[in-house]
Amino acid sequence: MPENNIRNYKITLVGTGNIAWHLGHAFVKNGIKINSVIGRSKSSARELGRQINSTYSTEFGPVDDNTEIIILCISDSAVGQVTGLFRESTGYLFHTAGSVGTEVFIPRKERCGVIYPFQTLTKNIPTDLRNVPFCIEASDSDTKNILNALAGIISDNIHFLSSEERKKLHLAGVIANNFSNHLFALAFDYLNKNKIDTRLILPLITETVRKIENNTPKDSQTGPSRRNNKDIIKEHLAMLESEPSLKKLYSIISESIIAYYSD
Repeated sequence: MPENNIRNYKITLVGTGNIAWHLGHAFVKNGIKINSVIGRSKSSARELGRQINSTYSTEFGPVDDNTEIIILCISDSAVGQVTGLFRESTGYLFHTAGSVGTEVFIPRKERCGVIYPFQTLTKNIPTDLRNVPFCIEASDSDTKNILNALAGIISDNIHFLSSEERKKLHLAGVIANNFSNHLFALAFDYLNKNKIDTRLILPLITETVRKIENNTPKDSQTGPSRRNNKDIIKEHLAMLESEPSLKKLYSIISESIIAYYSD
């Protein structure tokens, strides 16, 4: 579908959280008007509507027949229920969830699909979506063209993935992003408890990520577990005697690293 045509479509965003915020701003920035925002919170819907110059509502359910694209920017756990509220709408119906397949649209068989930005997104923290991978899946070829054109306006990194492939990518993302961020949080907490400036660890975190841009994580691994230095590991575990949860996590991850490189 020509890009100019998709720019004229009337689009409704359902949700006011992280993904809605980023998609709404990215579309508007690239010349696509969002006609309406629907959210559970009147204040949140009104605020996002104000930011992207659209109307807002708290009424979930079939939209007017002039709406051509509905994008559900809601939590993965809510997609099944909310999809049902819009199933009778005549426009294209998309969700943005990584872990939810297209079976959620049944009995609808066409004009539905997925537009999943594979990135950690936080409302009010701008992120350039141009290089963010967008994983799309469609019920039919016409819908695939619509999704490809829509995603292509805000990203140069478009991929066609099946529901099963997307779920596996989502799982990998949880391990790589959510788990590592939790470890960062635990490291910050440990430094704060010991009155050590957390800014000291930031260059280390930055370098850890930078190295794997040109090397595999497997080749970039360092540390006592990589060297199987049992004396340092034993000392670290003793230092964590008063932090049983962190001690347990340190032990599990250390054992995993040792086993990973023992083959």
